[in-house]
Amino acid sequence: QKLTKSVLLLALCILIGMGLCKIERGDASSEECFYFAVVTLSTIGFGDVTPKTERGRLLTTLYMLIATATTAKTMGTIASVFVKRKMNGARLVVLKQAIRSIDEFEKFDVDGDGEIEAAEFVLQKLVLMGILAPGLVREVEREFDAIDSR
Repeated sequence: QKLTKSVLLLALCILIGMGLCKIERGDASSEECFYFAVVTLSTIGFGDVTPKTERGRLLTTLYMLIATATTAKTMGTIASVFVKRKMNGARLVVLKQAIRSIDEFEKFDVDGDGEIEAAEFVLQKLVLMGILAPGLVREVEREFDAIDSR
């Protein structure tokens, strides 16, 4: 949904840029105006298609600011979709891994009692999946110990 909104907003920016070009340079073709819009919003700006009037330069400057910000936001949204997919795939791999050695068992047996309780297992899996930072788990345990000792 975020991705769709971002792409539609980017498409709207391109249409606005094309309209700005058409208004400013009435003789420009649709292809030229599309080129102007994309080159401007991508910050390439070759300078071969430029506004002719002061008003056109002012409007184009405003367009540049809005369009480049929109482009950056859209690219960030696209990148985040791929990063989330990759992270979810990595998390599934960790989730499906079984404990195969004594060393792994000891990592899960946080309190060292020779047994793995459900809470230890869940917390260690969350740490391995990158959902929880190991230091954060220790901080929460310290807070619990302080409360529990009262």
